[in-house]
Amino acid sequence: MAVASEQLPVTEPAPFKLPLTIYEGTLVDTPAFGQLRLRPDGKLVVDADGLIVADLEAGSSPGSEALRQAIADGSVIRLESGQFLMPGFVDCHIHAPQFSYTGTGLDLPLMGPEGWLEKYTFPAERQLGEDELEAERRYQAV
Repeated sequence: MAVASEQLPVTEPAPFKLPLTIYEGTLVDTPAFGQLRLRPDGKLVVDADGLIVADLEAGSSPGSEALRQAIADGSVIRLESGQFLMPGFVDCHIHAPQFSYTGTGLDLPLMGPEGWLEKYTFPAERQLGEDELEAERRYQAV
């Protein structure tokens, strides 16, 4: 896996909600397949709603004066040696049988007799296998 440290474009979606929190330290991501990027002096600027409003390299400056001032007024969290921030894995796909119970069972383990698959997925898949009209309705909804 290649390691890169090129400059990122500054992103500034507007509007952002004050106050801002600035995380300073090592940022790790994978900008392209097979590429690992380590940025030991990165800054991630997050607004009060938890939205990332800027991703800055050391020495770079945000584009707008409003964002520069908000960053200056924000609280800074400096990561310690050995700490880093990286994106989490978010599963954004869905299978048609899962459509009717999206967002449920988040407190359950995936597998096992009391797991999400046994409680929700397998019964829904069986139902669609037995009810062609319901299966057609769900597949059209997805």
